[in-house]
Amino acid sequence: MAKQRAKSHRKASLFHWLRPAKKQEEAPRLSHPYRVQQVQYVGQVSNQGHSFEQIDHQEHLILCREAFFQNNHARIYINRQVSMIVNDGLTLQFNPLWSHIDTHTDFKEQQAKQIEVQERWYLWASSLACMLTGDMNFHVAQHELYKMLLRDGEFFILLHRQYDTNLVNPLRLQIVATDALPYDLAGDFVADATARGNYIDHGIEFNSHGQPVAYYFMQQDRSMKRIPTYAPDGRRWVLHVKRGDYLGSSRGVSDLVNHLPTLAKIRDFEQNELTASKLNAQIAAYVRPSQDRVTQTNIMFGADEDEDDTRQKDSHVIPNIPGMVVQQMAAGEDLLPFGANSIRPSSNVVDFVSSQSEAMMVSAGMPMSVARLHMNKSYSASRAELALFETFRKHRIEDFSSKFLNVIFEQWLHEEVIYNDLLLIGYSHPKKRKYFMNVTWHPDPIPNLDPLKSAKAMEILIANGITTHEQATRDHNDGNWDDNIEHLAREMQKMQDLGLFAKSTPSEVSAKKEDNEEEKNE
Repeated sequence: MAKQRAKSHRKASLFHWLRPAKKQEEAPRLSHPYRVQQVQYVGQVSNQGHSFEQIDHQEHLILCREAFFQNNHARIYINRQVSMIVNDGLTLQFNPLWSHIDTHTDFKEQQAKQIEVQERWYLWASSLACMLTGDMNFHVAQHELYKMLLRDGEFFILLHRQYDTNLVNPLRLQIVATDALPYDLAGDFVADATARGNYIDHGIEFNSHGQPVAYYFMQQDRSMKRIPTYAPDGRRWVLHVKRGDYLGSSRGVSDLVNHLPTLAKIRDFEQNELTASKLNAQIAAYVRPSQDRVTQTNIMFGADEDEDDTRQKDSHVIPNIPGMVVQQMAAGEDLLPFGANSIRPSSNVVDFVSSQSEAMMVSAGMPMSVARLHMNKSYSASRAELALFETFRKHRIEDFSSKFLNVIFEQWLHEEVIYNDLLLIGYSHPKKRKYFMNVTWHPDPIPNLDPLKSAKAMEILIANGITTHEQATRDHNDGNWDDNIEHLAREMQKMQDLGLFAKSTPSEVSAKKEDNEEEKNE
């Protein structure tokens, strides 16, 4: 009876008509997949005529993973992009197109609603419950998923809904690696897909328009499970995020594929140089005579110009035999290995490795100074490199957000409106709902090489109406200008009440000093 009274006093949702029935089909759960051993092709990447170019996805996947875990340059290439693009997660900025949604709400109400949505999103993204395994929050998941995307070329997300009052939002995510999808299917799966008018290409079922309608995942017991892309009520169940140089490919390709020859050259050169250094140190040793003895030999017999080294006249070569010990040496003699006077490692190694590594980094749009985290150029040159990298970073963020973050936010917002009673005027209208998806994702700001110059440049931009205080605050430290102004107003009022408020700011004092100096010069 108590439970019934509690339910009767519960506030009715404005979107109760959108709420599905209690007995609804849950997203199929997938147990932890294991690595698929067979080697097949990734799929057709060119449909011009009868010529098909194919990529051995499994072989390249193994090679790229080995390169990532064994080669420092491959890890720098991947990890530097992850840290500079995603780092600890991209920040949401919710900017609905209010002019197309509702023209009756004022600016304050719009700002309040945007802040409410951003705070609700942050609460869900910061909780461990957003992931099905509960081992990380969404910010950390972005870091790991982007690393997986660059290393493996793709990843899969299963979107579960768990309707529990203890959860912030019903949406829960499950990460599935590329190994879970087989590269070859036969038998009843192909026949059933053909009967539906579809076809299967390396673990993914496509319709006649080339749209993915279902995915086939291999589980621990080697059984196959078919999971549709969308649920019957329109909710999304599977999200496939991939990278690749070919638009028609069904599976993604690692960013390291095109750099495998370069990484192999660097590895072989370094190994050969290390082997040469070991051989020079271990093959044999020689006894170098004292300088007095060499001088006496030159006086008696004369210096032999044909000999490269005078030590050969009176030196004793000793083979490097295990257990051999030099029993006696004259005063002033030294025991040295062959190659001790040679320069190892060779200076050519550094130049070769640097040139190959620079070509690999620059081909991805990343300057070497950013990859090495070493700025040894002038201010203008370093600033130009960071500006070029910012262009590259914006492109990568747009690609990652359009394929992954926007889709997750859309599914999260739908659950937030239906089950958490988030009031968004116009959301129930199908045509107006898309105007709520005008969102942007902000990374950590690029460090300022000269904060004072950057601040002065920002003042000029704001004064001329090119940018706003809000945008400048977000670009500076990903902060909120409205919150900063409110905090500053309280701080200044408190300082004024305590008599601690300065009569003039440091900028005003410096400006007065400059004016006084100009008057004196005149």
